Amino acid sequence: MHSGARRTYKLLGKPLKLLVNRKMFPQSDMIAGDYPPYPQQLISAYFYGDGIHYDRTHAQDLSALRKTPFDYTWSEYRLGEAMLGLAHLYIGFSGVVRAILGDD
Repeated sequence: MHSGARRTYKLLGKPLKLLVNRKMFPQSDMIAGDYPPYPQQLISAYFYGDGIHYDRTHAQDLSALRKTPFDYTWSEYRLGEAMLGLAHLYIGFSGVVRAILGDD
């Protein structure tokens, strides 16, 4: 597995904000440790439990995330945060590739 694939896998395992904060402030005690569910778990639960396909296991995971109105809203926020982190990375990377290839 090349380093780009490892970085993407790391992004699926931890929120982008957490990875950046740990890199910028490695000695800080203010940075939260792990806070599940992780981006990959959220995306899978939403896309395969309700959004794109229906799978009973993912649907159960999704309903567990939506126990209360607060949990529902919080999991929606976390899903957006996870997807925006990945989109930000991929859009930025596409700009680098475009610059290297010389496309206008």
